[in-house]
Amino acid sequence: MRAPAIAVILPMACSGARAEPGDAEKARQMMERVVTAIHQDETAALQKFNAGTPGFRDGNIYPFCFRLSDGTVMTGQTAGSDIRTFPGVGQQLFDAAQKPEGETSEIAYLARKPPPAEPTPVKKVSVVRRIGNVGCGVGYYP
Repeated sequence: MRAPAIAVILPMACSGARAEPGDAEKARQMMERVVTAIHQDETAALQKFNAGTPGFRDGNIYPFCFRLSDGTVMTGQTAGSDIRTFPGVGQQLFDAAQKPEGETSEIAYLARKPPPAEPTPVKKVSVVRRIGNVGCGVGYYP
């Protein structure tokens, strides 16, 4: 049995800090950096996302990416899994990334924060976008 979607999607553990004013804007700005990085060099970008390279990690805000052809997650602890099978939100994230390139969707759902946060799911929003043949999201907790 898989863990709830957020525990599955997020690439690495981070602090359970409370949401800060401006987190939505930070997530949108990070998405723009994600788009630029993927367009420049997809392989290097994915390595930066996995490493939490500055600019791609801000507390609980960081990117996750998956292939649009088959939903295979390309980042984090769940690399190799099919995002569409993640409980509750996986298919929504996949579908949002199927929109034409340049269109951004915001998907709201309940998810657990990464450890050491409490196990009770809380509201999360992921900014999701198509970037070539890749779907990427940047989530934040409002």
